[in-house]
Amino acid sequence: MQINQFDHDLKKRVSVLEQGLSQLGQGIILLSKSGQVLFSTDVANEMLSSGDGLTVKEGMLMGVLKPDNVRLQHMRGLVLEDSASDENYHSFYIHRNNQQKPYLLLISKMNLDASLTHADDGVLIIIKDTHANAQHWQERMKSLFRLTKREADFVVFLTEGRNIKEISTVMSIAEDTARQYLKNCFKKMEVNKQHELVCLALDSLRKR
Repeated sequence: MQINQFDHDLKKRVSVLEQGLSQLGQGIILLSKSGQVLFSTDVANEMLSSGDGLTVKEGMLMGVLKPDNVRLQHMRGLVLEDSASDENYHSFYIHRNNQQKPYLLLISKMNLDASLTHADDGVLIIIKDTHANAQHWQERMKSLFRLTKREADFVVFLTEGRNIKEISTVMSIAEDTARQYLKNCFKKMEVNKQHELVCLALDSLRKR
């Protein structure tokens, strides 16, 4: 009876964790030592089924683009190696076919139940959909500071370290228009300097 209750509580906690990560646009995948997919959340399954950056072939997690797949398999092997490094995880990007923002993968070694997987070690991967995260962040900034969509786009580019010339090229606008966006954002966000604007924008991301 106690074992059944423990199993029920564990499944409930996993469900709550999965729901929380799903709301943040993040998926979870658990791999065996050989790279076989043992478990994946609903969000991760949606990402994999789209074939946009990541896919599963013969039960193996793979990158769609060859360079990304090479990086993925290298990182999987890296986290399984015994290392003197204090790092508990590695992170890297997986590009997407539709040219949206890439997936950010956090990958870490995980001890598994040998009786269930026939292996002592496995790999835990958290997939962050940076495109979805950026959309949520922009919507938050629009609400907090009453920015237009273009002004919110402009602020995001500033946080990426781009200058006025680069932003005007990416947004296909004149540099004078980009400078006007900057002035508008200064006024709406109640700051006077660019680094203050960037800090305020990044702070709104952390509080999301």
